[in-house]
Amino acid sequence: MISKRLLDTVTCPAPECVPLGVRLEERNDMLVCSNCGRSYPPAQDGYLDLMPPAEREHTSLYVSHSDEFEATLDYRRIGPPVLGAGVRQRAIRRMLKPGPHDSLVELGCGNGKFLVWNRRRVDWAVGVDPAPLFADEALRSIDLVRADARALPFPAATFTAAMSIDVLEHLPLPDFKAYLGEAHRVLAPGGRMLIYSNTREGSRLDFVVRGARLLSRKLASVGLIDDTRDRLRKSDHVKAVETYPQLVEVLGECGFRVERVVFWNGLFQSIIENLLVKLVESALRMRRGQAARAHTGAASAGGEDRLRSSMRGAMRRGGPAWIAARLLTELMWLDLALFGRWRAGPYFVLVRREGGR
Repeated sequence: MISKRLLDTVTCPAPECVPLGVRLEERNDMLVCSNCGRSYPPAQDGYLDLMPPAEREHTSLYVSHSDEFEATLDYRRIGPPVLGAGVRQRAIRRMLKPGPHDSLVELGCGNGKFLVWNRRRVDWAVGVDPAPLFADEALRSIDLVRADARALPFPAATFTAAMSIDVLEHLPLPDFKAYLGEAHRVLAPGGRMLIYSNTREGSRLDFVVRGARLLSRKLASVGLIDDTRDRLRKSDHVKAVETYPQLVEVLGECGFRVERVVFWNGLFQSIIENLLVKLVESALRMRRGQAARAHTGAASAGGEDRLRSSMRGAMRRGGPAWIAARLLTELMWLDLALFGRWRAGPYFVLVRREGGR
């Protein structure tokens, strides 16, 4: 989906043009900058490609190893908001509170699921990510831009609300600050932003989290579970901000005031997602693999993708899998409800943009 509103809004992402907010003009099926003369394709597979002309020193593995991520991650289909994604979605609704007057941007939107789940609550939803691993439903229903969040192709004060989910832990400190600086620029004065990320801090419950993680690795080493996707997602974690007080300091330097913070200690989450869910996936994988070999003599090339899709398809509202997933999501939410004031590495923080334009 490429809306006229998006085409009328986007600006040139070249470094010399970003501060000027030079809007791109449609000329001969291209988007052209009248300031620097660079041109960009108007649409590509349902999204705009407005990456800056030159890469920065630090590049996410999602970009530099995009083929590997595309082959491994199950991103084309959006399932229901359950388990870890369900906890994040509930935090968005309760803390950010997106509403009908909001223009909402997600900086580092992944496959776009959080915007898809919230698009009907807001006036306008835009997703930005440098790796265009967008889900099919996101491509059909929201505006998507392949762009670098450190050089956003939008004028100042374009949005009233922003989200950053599982992004900041991937950035070294200079890029961390550049990312927040651009978020501050494109948010209107008084605009709010919900961030979910993590520092290097431990918590009082770390003995449980570490134990679950260690057991998960041992089970993976003997082939009882598959943690390939998790290891790939976390493979370029930097965690440049080490403590929550340092985070508050950096946010203040970038023009944001903290309004609320809830920590995610991960007591139930570590057991459910690191162990229980992976064991269930492994059991289903083995059973379906045996059925495929019995039918064809060998597992088919697309079997893994079909397994994940069928698992999501089985989670129809009201069915047994849906009910079980919802109950586990409620249990994971207790991590925030019971222990949300105990300092830990993972955090949800709601911030408000201060200062003028």
